Amino acid sequence: MDKSEPCAPYYLLNQLFLPVKRALRALQSPAYQKVSSKKSSLLPSITSASAAVETFKLLPLSLLALRVRKVDTHEGHAHAKPQKRIKGVWTVRIEQQQEVRDELHYVWLYEGPQWKQKVYAGGAVAAIMAVVMFPLWPVKLRLGVWYLSMGMLGLIGLFFVMAIFRLILFCATVLVVPPGLWLYPNLFEDVGFFDSFRPVWGWQEVVYFPEWRFPKLTT
Repeated sequence: MDKSEPCAPYYLLNQLFLPVKRALRALQSPAYQKVSSKKSSLLPSITSASAAVETFKLLPLSLLALRVRKVDTHEGHAHAKPQKRIKGVWTVRIEQQQEVRDELHYVWLYEGPQWKQKVYAGGAVAAIMAVVMFPLWPVKLRLGVWYLSMGMLGLIGLFFVMAIFRLILFCATVLVVPPGLWLYPNLFEDVGFFDSFRPVWGWQEVVYFPEWRFPKLTT
């Protein structure tokens, strides 16, 4: 990437916007000294302001924090600027030079241990391996999977039969007793699973349009 070309805007949602001045102050605070002095602590010991700066420089090297600059996405546009900024949302630009000065700002990117993603990845690998090794499964287990798959296919087929039957029923009733009768009227609506089968039947909703009034032609 060309260093002269600025990075694209980066949108922050409820992330820590970290001024360098406050970060250096926190590294030299008694609370940090208390934690770093423990035997089991892996934090570096800081005894001076220069040591705090050197320790802070380790954050962008590990991609734990990066230097950013606030930007106005509406700058240079003809439309009006929004009246209020959304709380907790920042629009920033990641800078190429990761300098450490009191007036600069960094954004904290570390999100903690990603143990959930590791568990999900392990489960996905285990599922793939189980499918690949299906021929090695016990006979009873394979037979159970076959019955389960046949049951699922039967349910899907029953759903299609029910959808076709309700359409035929509606077409028949719309001619005999308009406006027509629907079996499970909420079957394809955006509702919960159980709500899709309630009520059992219902009449077709009739939408009344207002009468159109055409202007009278004059000669």
